[in-house]
Amino acid sequence: MEQSESRAKIGKGEDGLVRHWLLEIELADKTEKDWRKDAERIIDRYRADVSRETDGSRQKKDNFNILWSNTETLRPALYNSTPKPDVRRRYRDADPIGKAVSQVVERALSASIDAYDFDDAIIGVINDILLPGRGVARVRYVPTFKDDKQEEVAYEDVTCEHVQWDDFRRGHGRTWNEVEWVAFTHKLDKDALKKLNPELADEVSMDVSADTEDTTSGDRDDKSTHKRATVYEIWDRKKREVIFIAKSLKQKPLKVEKDPLGLKDFFPLPRPVYAVESTTSLIPVPLYVLYETLADELDTVTRRIILILKGLRLRGVYDSRLSEVEKVFEAGDNKMIPAENVAALLEAGGLEKAIWTLPVERYIQVVRELYTYRQSLIQSIYELTGISDIMRGSSVASETATAQQIKSQWGSLRLQRMQKDVQRFIRDLMRIKAEIICERFSTETLSIMTGLKFPTQQEKQAAQQQAMFAQQNQQPVDPMLQATLELPSWEELKEVMQSDVLREFRVDIETDSTIQAEAQEDQKNIVELIGGITQFIGGVAPAVQSGALPMEAAKALLMAAVRRFKLGREVEDELSKMGEQPPQQPDESGKAEAEAAQAEAQIKMQGQQMDLQHKQQMNAMDMERKQAEHKMAMEKLAAKSGADMELAGKQNEPLVAMQQSMAELQQGIIETNASIAQSMGQIAQSIAAMSAPKQFSIVRNPDGSMTGVAAPAVH
Repeated sequence: MEQSESRAKIGKGEDGLVRHWLLEIELADKTEKDWRKDAERIIDRYRADVSRETDGSRQKKDNFNILWSNTETLRPALYNSTPKPDVRRRYRDADPIGKAVSQVVERALSASIDAYDFDDAIIGVINDILLPGRGVARVRYVPTFKDDKQEEVAYEDVTCEHVQWDDFRRGHGRTWNEVEWVAFTHKLDKDALKKLNPELADEVSMDVSADTEDTTSGDRDDKSTHKRATVYEIWDRKKREVIFIAKSLKQKPLKVEKDPLGLKDFFPLPRPVYAVESTTSLIPVPLYVLYETLADELDTVTRRIILILKGLRLRGVYDSRLSEVEKVFEAGDNKMIPAENVAALLEAGGLEKAIWTLPVERYIQVVRELYTYRQSLIQSIYELTGISDIMRGSSVASETATAQQIKSQWGSLRLQRMQKDVQRFIRDLMRIKAEIICERFSTETLSIMTGLKFPTQQEKQAAQQQAMFAQQNQQPVDPMLQATLELPSWEELKEVMQSDVLREFRVDIETDSTIQAEAQEDQKNIVELIGGITQFIGGVAPAVQSGALPMEAAKALLMAAVRRFKLGREVEDELSKMGEQPPQQPDESGKAEAEAAQAEAQIKMQGQQMDLQHKQQMNAMDMERKQAEHKMAMEKLAAKSGADMELAGKQNEPLVAMQQSMAELQQGIIETNASIAQSMGQIAQSIAAMSAPKQFSIVRNPDGSMTGVAAPAVH
């Protein structure tokens, strides 16, 4: 009811806007009032182990600082190495633009992390998680301008910044998705105020010291170098605007910006990390509160042990007649004291009978019991915080490998939830940084950060024109031009980078594990991966060679196994190329020349075939002619044989001539048949060569220019 009445009295206008947000911040402080008191007390205990008295003074106490010990043990378990961005295509298909975008974003993120102390920001977040119970960090876009007018950007950067636990406020909500605004508290000097708003800087009062939140009393001189002004930076997700309000200036806001970063989720920070998760409240719960009762009991036992130990002294009485007894206790090593009253000493029964010491055995027994009880308290605290799991994970050299492996599994069992939440937080920081890089960084900045040289669309068009001109003039295309044409342009990359939908669907932004992996586990993964690949290839190679198992099926089985390994992704791309042989194809730049040469070679082969056919026909005609001549000679011989029987003796010479003619005719027939057989064999080879697929290769000069096309020879 009071809140409704207060909101009704706010009013409208700039002064109403200021009053509205100051009221919202006041309500947020009231919501987390108890937590902020606990957080301050816990941090005091961690840092100096002092207690605040009612009069404001501080006094040291005899405590067992289990909080400091636990924090120092848990911090490296949550974060101990700088994360590396891992940006790749979301799907493993052929996507040159997605691959190029992944390369640009990954290199830009790596360069931005190395440009400042990223570890310092994350360590601050881890400390806030372990002490107050909530860790917050934000992302800042930092442009560098060429002049004071801030019109032309010279360079751009994006950084992560730790937000101190008491400088963060949030709107109402049970879960982070319900929060509509967040606010950051700043302590600004006059120069920072003038940069924010030169006109209103002088109207803002310096209401806080530089190193404390307490309002200064006494000297109110605003010119003091130790004075600052409290300024709230409020991000309103509902209206998507940022408002800067000074606590001491209630007339108007210092500055109002409309969605300065253009982020998809608006807020410049990921969901904070909480030490204790809850689905019903966003008020943090410090880890120390969970075991504070045990810690107080531990302090009580420690103080009691100290008091008893102070009373454990060698005290007693002796016979006053034996004054030399006191000198014995004061004497140094190896020094003898002369007896002054030997009779009294003998009467007492000796020196040991003349001294009566105070009994301390009961005190020692009490101290032993207190030490045992204190150790049980420490173990109970370790069980609550999960440190006992880390202790179970510790090993010794004499243990077996199996025992060490079992302990390593228990070493971070209950810390895994918090570890994964820290990893999620860092990954979300990287995604916000990547979103700013993709949507706000210029092409020049990205080229400088990444060292990648992609062409612009204009450069690709010019290269395309030069390539077409070279082809028209039957000249080889410059390899540099060909490489330029194959690369995506900056405009194509920016189209994907500046679209939230395209970027998220085609590119996946992750980080490697922020928890240091054990060397033995890494070695085990490597050995198993290499051994498994070797055995698999040796087992399936005969089946693939015989054709029983297709190569693609073998590769699919191998890739399915490799992807299961943490270290397998590094060699996945190379293994996927196994068994691939690039087809022998003519160079694209000489494709037209190759086709023309191939057609010319086919024409030549057809001509050779026609020549063979003509030769066969000529041989057949020659054989027919010789057969006709032989027939005519036989007919003439038969006609003359009847009339010249009586002159047989005189015809010896024509007969010899006829026999020689018959021998020549027979030899001609044999040669003709051999020529015909040879011609038929050549024709068969030519037909077989024509029916087989032809592969032509381009013959080039040493400088790369084409001189011709080499075709398979015809025999």
